[in-house]
Amino acid sequence: MTSGLILDKQIVLLLDDNPHILKMLSAVVAVAGASDVIRCSSAELARSSLALRTVDLILADAEMPGCDGYQFVRWLRTEGPMENRCVPVVMVTGHTRPSEVLRARDAGATTLVGKPIVPQVLMTRIAAAMASTKTFVDSKTYAGPDRRMRNLGAQAVGGERRRRTISID
Repeated sequence: MTSGLILDKQIVLLLDDNPHILKMLSAVVAVAGASDVIRCSSAELARSSLALRTVDLILADAEMPGCDGYQFVRWLRTEGPMENRCVPVVMVTGHTRPSEVLRARDAGATTLVGKPIVPQVLMTRIAAAMASTKTFVDSKTYAGPDRRMRNLGAQAVGGERRRRTISID
């Protein structure tokens, strides 16, 4: 029997260079039932952590010094440890212009949430990302969830998540 928590017994990796945001995100995912939260202040720390652990969800800041969230997600989808390549990624950003939303999508993020972070909005996006049944695409020019969108009205939350991979040569 499940507890009904969105992240019941899930392992979540958080990536943000701001310690206050990491603390706030940790609190939100803990309340949602995450069993283990891995906090990383840089993409390098996140890469090292993913080499050692399999995770169920990643929340990544888009704008960071050095390797930003976009570069990190591209690395994850193309070169990251195989067991973590298809994991849902929620990109967190202060910029939600359409061009930034497309940039996150094209990097391979599952969804995006804007700052300032509203916990209810974040949890809705996490629930949708965790329930996503989008096929994972792996081609020469893109790796990540299928980018095609259909307007089906409100996105249903729940159901089984498929992690099928399509390779396009």
